[in-house]
Amino acid sequence: MLGTSLDVQLGSVTAREARDGEERILAEIDRLEKILSPRDPASEFRRACAGGAAASPELAAVLAAYDLWSDRTFGALHLNLAGVTALWREAARTGREPAAADLAAAFAAPWARAIDALGKAYIVDLAGAGSRDAAPAGRLHLGGDLRAWGERSWRIAVANPFDPADNAPALAEIPLRNAAIATSGGYARNFTVGARRYSHLIDPRTLRPLALDRAATVVAADCVSANALSTALCVLDAREATPLARTYALDHLRVAGAGEPAATRGFGAVAP
Repeated sequence: MLGTSLDVQLGSVTAREARDGEERILAEIDRLEKILSPRDPASEFRRACAGGAAASPELAAVLAAYDLWSDRTFGALHLNLAGVTALWREAARTGREPAAADLAAAFAAPWARAIDALGKAYIVDLAGAGSRDAAPAGRLHLGGDLRAWGERSWRIAVANPFDPADNAPALAEIPLRNAAIATSGGYARNFTVGARRYSHLIDPRTLRPLALDRAATVVAADCVSANALSTALCVLDAREATPLARTYALDHLRVAGAGEPAATRGFGAVAP
């Protein structure tokens, strides 16, 4: 779904109720994909980028979320990065970094918007909420964004960005109940320009990709908040990131460089 993997687990239900819950989740994702998908030329988002109207409350909510979190994160999150990202993808193909002037022009271009991150998180939030009548407890995981509901606790392992293999020891584990969790970092998604590797995450303040040694996991009340904060904690330095996480996150774990991971007290057994 949405070009990535989908995992759904439902608890305290019969097989028939589980099928009903699954159908509700898939139907809601399909409905929202027609509005928010950056890959579908017929989606409302793509039509708006081409000059059409952005009429739905769902697209308006995602655009508003970018404005809100850009303000809250001191510009560490921004909507208008589609052209900048395209230039860095081209740089990976050619082996030459884009010129600063070209990056600035791409950033300033109207409707060069990329809503992949918060758009996907918003879909997880709505799809999970829509299945609660069918399943009193469950977890929905879509491409790194996970939302849990109900009174059941789900054990979530956090990958070590310096050893992210599936069979490697987890950096930490946390019980998740009635909340959302998201992880950001370049250890799983990155690219090479010349001899240098970069994270897929772009700092909107410099228009350059981040180093690979940053990762963050955030627990928040909803997936949109968790996704925005996990990205921002990768972009920002500790002086800005720590108070931000304390203000808006329920729990967080941040890795930057070879130093000790910084985490909320009680996050889990952190073993760098």
